[in-house]
Amino acid sequence: MPNSNSFIKHTLIFGIGGVIMHFAPVLLFPLYTNYLTPGIYGTLDILYRTADIINTVLMVSGIRLAALTFFRQAESEEERRRVAVTVTLFTWALVTAAILLTALFAGHINLFLKLGDTRLLLFGLTTAFLDTLIGVPLALTQARLESVRYIMITSSMLVARVALCVYFIAFLKLGIWGALGSQFIVTIVFGVLLTIREARIGLCLPDLSKLNDIIMFSLPFIPVGILFFFYTNADRYFVLTSDYYAEPKTALAAIGLYVLAERLVGFANVFGSMPMNTVWSAEMYDIYKQLDASEAFGRFTLRIMCVHTFCVLGICTFSTELILAICDNSYRRAIDLVPLFGVMSCLTQLSLQAENTFYITRKTYYKIVNNTAALPLVLLLMYILVPRYGIMGAAIALTITKFFSTVVTYVITLRLFRVKYPLTRFMLLFAVTAWCFWMSSIFGNDAELQTMTTTEFDVLTKWEKLQNVWERMRIPLAWKTGVMIMWLAMVWFTGILSREDKETIAGWIKRIYNLLVPSDKGE
Repeated sequence: MPNSNSFIKHTLIFGIGGVIMHFAPVLLFPLYTNYLTPGIYGTLDILYRTADIINTVLMVSGIRLAALTFFRQAESEEERRRVAVTVTLFTWALVTAAILLTALFAGHINLFLKLGDTRLLLFGLTTAFLDTLIGVPLALTQARLESVRYIMITSSMLVARVALCVYFIAFLKLGIWGALGSQFIVTIVFGVLLTIREARIGLCLPDLSKLNDIIMFSLPFIPVGILFFFYTNADRYFVLTSDYYAEPKTALAAIGLYVLAERLVGFANVFGSMPMNTVWSAEMYDIYKQLDASEAFGRFTLRIMCVHTFCVLGICTFSTELILAICDNSYRRAIDLVPLFGVMSCLTQLSLQAENTFYITRKTYYKIVNNTAALPLVLLLMYILVPRYGIMGAAIALTITKFFSTVVTYVITLRLFRVKYPLTRFMLLFAVTAWCFWMSSIFGNDAELQTMTTTEFDVLTKWEKLQNVWERMRIPLAWKTGVMIMWLAMVWFTGILSREDKETIAGWIKRIYNLLVPSDKGE
């Protein structure tokens, strides 16, 4: 089995790369939540979610993976060139079909979504479709193992998009048109340039036999994608069409609050579990061949969950300060949703770790079984709870469904490969986390900050707002920081971490210290 030091070293490398790759939402988060109203923020989310389902029906969701798979499995350079040309032309055809289909039915789609502006709908969906023009060439670049070029392209896209967003939204005050316009420019420019590069690498005729194989490869992604879409995104459409909100604008504003809480908790993946998962998803296939694979899978799952849970706890604990200090005052009602999304995030991460069994045993069709089992439950709960409680009902329904799905995944995967999860330590981890969150919410009282009037908060500049938060919340902030330190101590001393885990962490800390403070022995 690969040693833990190697795992941590690669985790650090992929962690830095992962943060860079996913830094656009982090950088744009305060921009969107200060210059866009919750209604516009919700409209953006609805546009992207609707584009996802159209992309799924048109097989766009599976084309990137098809490009990577067929290119890597090609046996000659000539065959690889044909694969690249075929999949690139097919991508342009799919994107064109998606845009034409949207233009044809834009009025009907707008009638359902209640956005009130068909031009905005068409432009927003077109912008989302164009992302595929970048995704496929990047997949081919990844397949060629051109890592330096890959990072240069993605970094350039990040800088260009953030710069255009700041200029369009903060300076030109273009609102949602600025948010969409910046992405449109980046995707169309880089999409065309990357396509030209693919043509220059190896211009040849497309291979129709390969096209048939690519289509057959991508077809199964349609039912899986549709099931996954309704399982994870039905909440938005239930809120949008629910009688709980009197007007579509009110419903879109509620979705904006809902998305804010979800995105905020989602940063736990970027800074926590995602780097570890990147390494683990590659190494688990080798570990599966070892004699102690069952114990190893359980240990690594616990390690990943410890890191993820700590990040989620930190976001939930400081959510009031983060939202009120960084976001516009109109987003403050999202604070109540954050803990529920924190629970959902932990359940989702636990389920994803269990789903690794589907990949190592090549029984991926069980994912369809799992999503099919969860779909009726989420639809029923949404139907019951959303009309009564609005976005809070949607969050409760999704949390219950995530718990059910996690249990189903756990039961199914144990029949395929019996991982020896340290269940007692898992339960202790979640108990410690729940207790620490309760302590932070009871003694780190946010009532004074949350009851500031709109007038009080709106007359402040961004810097004055941060100062105001600090002056009013110094004692609660100090207490919450102490609670986070307490969590670390409890995880260390209550037996959640094994001796091997502690030795690995101690060695890691020592190595970082030596890197930052080099010794003078060699001089």
